[in-house]
Amino acid sequence: NNDYFINYGFGYSKYKHTSYGITQELNIFVPQNDSVKINILNLKNLEAKKRKLKIVYYIKPVLGEDETITNGFINIKHEEISNIVYAKNLSNTEFNELMYVSSSEKIQSFTGSKKFFIGQGNLSNPEALKKVSLNNEVQTGENNIIAIELEVELEAFETKDISLILGAEENLLDCKNLSYKYSKIPNCIM
Repeated sequence: NNDYFINYGFGYSKYKHTSYGITQELNIFVPQNDSVKINILNLKNLEAKKRKLKIVYYIKPVLGEDETITNGFINIKHEEISNIVYAKNLSNTEFNELMYVSSSEKIQSFTGSKKFFIGQGNLSNPEALKKVSLNNEVQTGENNIIAIELEVELEAFETKDISLILGAEENLLDCKNLSYKYSKIPNCIM
C-alpha cells in the first residue's frame, strides 16, 4: 500500500502513509504564541519484531531576503548538550535572528553541506541516506542546508511520537528554551 493521505485543517496539516510495516503520521502546526513550526511524527510498528529506523530532517535556510546573497554565508553549529543545531547569517547585519532545529530524540549527526548531503544523488534520493551518519561539518562558501539525523527503535507493535522543531529567535538562549519546551511531547498540543 503506497497511498498517502493528506488532511488540511485550520492551522494544521496532517500526512499519513504506511510502508515497510510502519505507519507514519505527520502533524504540522505553528503554536499561537511561539515563532516555531512543530512537526509531530507518530510512528507505529505493525510487525511482531523490533525495528531500527533512521530519520533525517532536511531544510534549506535562507535567513534573509535573498537566497543568492545569503547562500554560503550561513554559519551552522551543533550544540550537543542542548540537542540543537542553529544557524546565523554572517552576511547581513540587519537579519540577526538565529534559526534552529531540534527534536525530542537525540540528534545523532548533522550536516550543513548540500554537496555532502546530495552527493551523486538528488533531493529525492540523496547519497547521505546511504551513509552510516552525516558528516557533522559545515563548509562556509558552499550551498548551505541543515540536515539532522535521528535513530529510533520501535519494539514489536510499539507506537512512538517524535517532535521535530524548526524555529527562529533573536538569541541562543530563547532558541534553547523553546527547543527544550517542544522537545517534550505533551507541550506539542495543537
